[in-house]
Amino acid sequence: MPVTILDRLQYKCYAHNAARYDTPSCSIEDMFGASNDEYPEDVQAEIMIESAIPVSAIECIYVDYPYGPSADVRNIVDDSGLNIPVVKSHKFFTVRRDKDK
Repeated sequence: MPVTILDRLQYKCYAHNAARYDTPSCSIEDMFGASNDEYPEDVQAEIMIESAIPVSAIECIYVDYPYGPSADVRNIVDDSGLNIPVVKSHKFFTVRRDKDK
């Protein structure tokens, strides 16, 4: 199994929206439940990182296109001296089509 950012950080998994009052934390296996693909069963399942994500672990920043402020994000990245690509894409900002919820 490949090493992931989750192997290096403390986190909690939630099988449902973490903001719900009745959602306890769970294991990553419970978060995916009977799902046999790359997505959890609930479209609002969440992994909450309990600390800052190291800059070295950030490979790319996706900005919603055409709606996101890509120039603002690019300026922040450039001003901080980081060499992280900023990519305009709507792919990660759409509704999951694999569920009827």
